[in-house]
Amino acid sequence: MACSSKLNYNPVLLNVFILYSYEKINKLTMSIFFFASMERGFMVDMTDPYKSELELPKWYNSLIGLANYPVGCVDLITDSGYKWSVVIESNIKGCFICQGWVIVLIMLAIEENDLILFENVDIKTFKLKHIKSHHGIYVNPMFYCIMTNTETKDLLLPTAFMDNYFKNDPLDYHFTLHFGKKRSWTVYIVRLFGVVYSIVDWLHISNDIYLATGDFFIFEFLGYND
Repeated sequence: MACSSKLNYNPVLLNVFILYSYEKINKLTMSIFFFASMERGFMVDMTDPYKSELELPKWYNSLIGLANYPVGCVDLITDSGYKWSVVIESNIKGCFICQGWVIVLIMLAIEENDLILFENVDIKTFKLKHIKSHHGIYVNPMFYCIMTNTETKDLLLPTAFMDNYFKNDPLDYHFTLHFGKKRSWTVYIVRLFGVVYSIVDWLHISNDIYLATGDFFIFEFLGYND
């Protein structure tokens, strides 16, 4: 998901919206996976882990031969010592990991909605990080973001998730955002034009916890405060 700060808010309208936000106090918790050192890579959401091949991001085709994004025979490795040889094929539909991908699925016990981070470490190797979804440690509704720009003022949130849980609520939401056991902030999530959700003034939180480009974080919805 792209995180952008290109929206301009009308301060007067925003103040009116905030008057409604006190009707519900929501709780979110945030977990951070620090990948700031990852210069090249991408993440795949395993919405269908039962396919024998894995479709790579649409932009992958345009980077073949650049920034070490490979096709052909590629090695996949993990920090725990696993290593597999797979084949990345390119065609008019995009790029896919085909030969060898099923073994990776089985060995890593990948399930639906798990997240797989691919770090491009050299011209023929990706390092994998398998992040379990709510089937594992995240037992509540969750979504994720990647810090693509550390100067982002207002953090865009996934429309599908927000619509599913909050579409019939007031236009703005007053949240308590928890980070670990001791850090928390009060934040406002606004909905503009009925379709765009964002955390207002996200930048001060980003600065507080020293987020860097490439950091990946998960938000878990904990419900309403008592």
